[in-house]
Amino acid sequence: MSVGQVIELNIVGEQGTRLLQDEASAATAEKSDSTEAKAMDAILITNSTESNSTVAEEVTGPTVTSIQAQEPTATEPVKPAEHPANKTASVETPKISAGVNAGELVAASHSKPAPKVGTPGDRYIFTESPVEYYYYHQPIVKKVQPTQGLTRGDTPIEISGAWFDLKLDYGVIPYCMIGDKVTRAQFVSTVRLVCYSPPNDNVLAALPVKVSLNGVDFVDSGFTFSYYNEPVLASLSPQSGNYLGGSELYIKGSQFSNITDPSSVKCKFTFKNGTTGFRATLPKFMPAFFIDANTMLCMTPNGFKGGDKVYVQLTFNDMDFSPQQENLVFSYYAIFGSFPHSGPANGFNEVILVKGAGLDVANVTICHLNKTDVAPVSIAENVIQCPMVLANKDPTAIGYVDFGLNFDGTFNDFGQFYYYTQIEFGAIEPTFGPSEGEGEIFFTGDNFREDFQGVEIGCKLGDSVGQGQIVGPNTIKCVVEQMALVEEGEGLLVQLALNSYSWTGGRSGDVVYSPYGILSVQPNSGPYEGFTDVQIVGKGFNGEYADRGRCRFGTETNYAIVDAQVLDYSKLICRSPEEFALPEGASHLYSVPIGIAFGDDEFKPYTLGTHRFRFYP
Repeated sequence: MSVGQVIELNIVGEQGTRLLQDEASAATAEKSDSTEAKAMDAILITNSTESNSTVAEEVTGPTVTSIQAQEPTATEPVKPAEHPANKTASVETPKISAGVNAGELVAASHSKPAPKVGTPGDRYIFTESPVEYYYYHQPIVKKVQPTQGLTRGDTPIEISGAWFDLKLDYGVIPYCMIGDKVTRAQFVSTVRLVCYSPPNDNVLAALPVKVSLNGVDFVDSGFTFSYYNEPVLASLSPQSGNYLGGSELYIKGSQFSNITDPSSVKCKFTFKNGTTGFRATLPKFMPAFFIDANTMLCMTPNGFKGGDKVYVQLTFNDMDFSPQQENLVFSYYAIFGSFPHSGPANGFNEVILVKGAGLDVANVTICHLNKTDVAPVSIAENVIQCPMVLANKDPTAIGYVDFGLNFDGTFNDFGQFYYYTQIEFGAIEPTFGPSEGEGEIFFTGDNFREDFQGVEIGCKLGDSVGQGQIVGPNTIKCVVEQMALVEEGEGLLVQLALNSYSWTGGRSGDVVYSPYGILSVQPNSGPYEGFTDVQIVGKGFNGEYADRGRCRFGTETNYAIVDAQVLDYSKLICRSPEEFALPEGASHLYSVPIGIAFGDDEFKPYTLGTHRFRFYP
């Protein structure tokens, strides 16, 4: 019989049962060895032959073939029957056959329809029936994943192999057996099944996994499945780590298992603050290591940013993860560095800033200054403030001290911090200049120096900071490329520092700076021949230096300058230059920057913004 072939099954009928009973009775009579019974059989046969009559009763019925008596032929002479006492040759007793043509006497010839043909040697006579039997290949299993699951069950188990099948009409339905428990499998394809593990409290042994397509004939896959109790996670230590990853993370809890496949034991890190306003990222997985029944160890992954918070989950089969819990959140931090790197020796009210992200999550934060541990002044998400000067420091002592930060058990060394004598300045020149550009401001004062590590000279005008440098024994030049414009009668407060942080004002009081700048240009185009009145709207057009106002069309290497007529603090008019000198190869449709100035050229007084004027033919 070939695989997949369907055969018909016949069912024994009532008349067939009677024949079986008759056959059994005949066999019993033969075993009695009664001479008298044999003689009676011979006499019956003789009488039947002489009368040429039918002795076998025709058996009728809806499902059994007829039994016919043997009839003599015309060419065969009829012999008289012999008495058993004079018999010299054995006389065969007619028997009913259970094989082909069962129920007929030997060599019967008649005009009745031919009986149903069965298989030679059949013992039973069967009826026709719609019931079918289906042959299939026994399945082959090549992989079972995972091979561990929780005792509560319901772990999806993927089984890969061949000859998996599903034919509901023939009762071909895949099943899995884990140990002694049977569960129905989900048919995915001929090479893949999915079973859900049944509940089982046996955590002491690996149970065999078997597969069947009829729920009866199971094939041993050669794989095993182990059960373990669901772990209970209680806490993390530490609760924060560097955004670069690699922190040793200890998970405390109970019912941790070490009987499962180590390659399936993992920690899962899922982005927590990935809601509206935050970016989304995929979970990350790291191997987990069994320490004892109450401790597991994972290394934190990289790929997260400072300030990110992640849920930590644990699995022992790479499938069933522990639930997300608010007490199992790991926070990433990033420390970018400290600022400033130097400060005044008497800066008792000053602080050193440690900048980063996620800095408010540590259990322990200690500043380390001049070999002394000291508590931080304040802690925020993006900055930690450490005292710049210890309370018992000599306010005149200058020089280097070490500085660092102990953050959640990790020491961050920021190197040397330098103390210097605080500077003083008396005046600046000029006191007005461009709000956008490269206007230079010169400071004169005392204690100016740049001969130590960590010096970062800077000036501050209002809230804008520029970079400075020493250009003489007591002179610092500073440039602030962009600053705010002010209303008439106001100015920007000027400050100076050797570390661009510990600002100091003028020796004799506040020093202010008056910026000027452009807000709009109208019109912003005109003919190449020039003489177009261009109105410039802005601020800082002070009447004290209004007669020095001028406009520049073009760049520093190719420009034309015309006088400006100041109308008031916020408006002035310039007339476009005649026949502007175009660069070689340039079109007459030419757009050039436009700027204004009131100061001397040595201080680079022209504004450098985005405003432009376009020449056309």
